[in-house]
Amino acid sequence: YQSIRTELQLSNVYYAEGDSNRAKTIAADAVKAAQSANIRSLAANGLIDLGYTLLARGEFADTRSYLQQALDFARQDKSSRLEARARLALGSLGTQEGSFDEAISHLESALKFFQPAGYRTETSNALILLGRAHRDKGEYAVAMKAFSEQLELAKQSGDPARLAATHSSIGVLLGTNQEI
Repeated sequence: YQSIRTELQLSNVYYAEGDSNRAKTIAADAVKAAQSANIRSLAANGLIDLGYTLLARGEFADTRSYLQQALDFARQDKSSRLEARARLALGSLGTQEGSFDEAISHLESALKFFQPAGYRTETSNALILLGRAHRDKGEYAVAMKAFSEQLELAKQSGDPARLAATHSSIGVLLGTNQEI
């Protein structure tokens, strides 16, 4: 268990450093090891991490496959946290692909877990993606509601990058010249 977990953490380090090829290879190996050892929770985490790596590379078809498998593992393990993580990633994928209804469904489901459980970073990520999905779908008032919630979280966190991203998203929304 520990060696597989260490491999997944190492994959995340390579991803953060911009080496997505190495991150992908290590994560895929760790997922195979977790599946062989029948450790579904670790496999699900690895599949989600692998999905984010592929998403950053624009490999959407493979991303969907890995994230759907992670969601299935999370459901089998009855892990609400892992299911919410998988749904957040699927929501990000759907937003990037233009599958807004699907993205919104996944993101709203993820928020139902993250918000009451106090996961601020994940809640923040879900809200910004939810706002973008509604904005791109033409649902401007709903988008503004999500961005406003996100802005409050960003203010509470004091994170200047989150504040800037939220202000930018609100600016893009206001730039649509649509009634909000």
